[in-house]
Amino acid sequence: METAIRVTALNIFPIKSCRGIALREVEVGPRGPLADRQWMVVKPDGTFLTQRTHAKMARIGTALAEGRLTVSTDGMPDQAVPGLDEAPEGALHLQARVWKDTVTCVSMGRAVDEWFSAALGTPCHLVAIAAGQTRRRVKDIYPSGYEVNFPDSGSFLMTSESSLADLNARLAEPVPMERFRPNIVIAGASAYAEDQWKALRIGAIAFPAAWACERCVITTMDQSTGTRTAEPLATLSRYRKEGSGITFGQRLIHQGVGVLRVGDPVVPPVLS
Repeated sequence: METAIRVTALNIFPIKSCRGIALREVEVGPRGPLADRQWMVVKPDGTFLTQRTHAKMARIGTALAEGRLTVSTDGMPDQAVPGLDEAPEGALHLQARVWKDTVTCVSMGRAVDEWFSAALGTPCHLVAIAAGQTRRRVKDIYPSGYEVNFPDSGSFLMTSESSLADLNARLAEPVPMERFRPNIVIAGASAYAEDQWKALRIGAIAFPAAWACERCVITTMDQSTGTRTAEPLATLSRYRKEGSGITFGQRLIHQGVGVLRVGDPVVPPVLS
């Protein structure tokens, strides 16, 4: 078994598909990292928007101060987002869809919706799950009643520095870890050792289930400019294809609440 495996970076992504925030420690609640994917941009019909089809989302920055979210992008003034306990002018209740899940959400008000519509060049709303509503995952891999905010799957995404180094050794130009938008980055394990871990503990938080994350075209997007190339997905497809998917990193389900910190040990990886 490998030893001295530790967390080297932690990130949250307050708005699904927008820029994230690097932190030294992350509080973990019942739905996962607090404030991670807590908001989502949707069309008027409730369909969610991502960088897959709206590259400008990569240029929308997020900042949190005392639990309050502010968003920013080039050429526009920053916009404060009302707290989830507020009722801003023009707030709407609507059914929002995350892949096959539908959940009742509330928009953050007319001013925020207008800001995002202008920033992305299409009518849209910024939403959060409405009070008293839940998004439950019901597949066999999830514990009964498991709740999440707006991630595609699981409550955490973990990647490895060694795995990225192996990938970059195959590329003409290396890519940064931010292309993979992980919540947790680890070091000290050999490349792709995480593929064999079916459960693990990081600091005081248990992760009773882990599975490979299938990657999409967002990995080909420069997260600072919103421009897209063929890599790293083209190279990954040559040696990381499993069935119809291309994998890099691990989705995780957590158990319990607490705090994750940079430097926390990853122990013990449970092998398949």
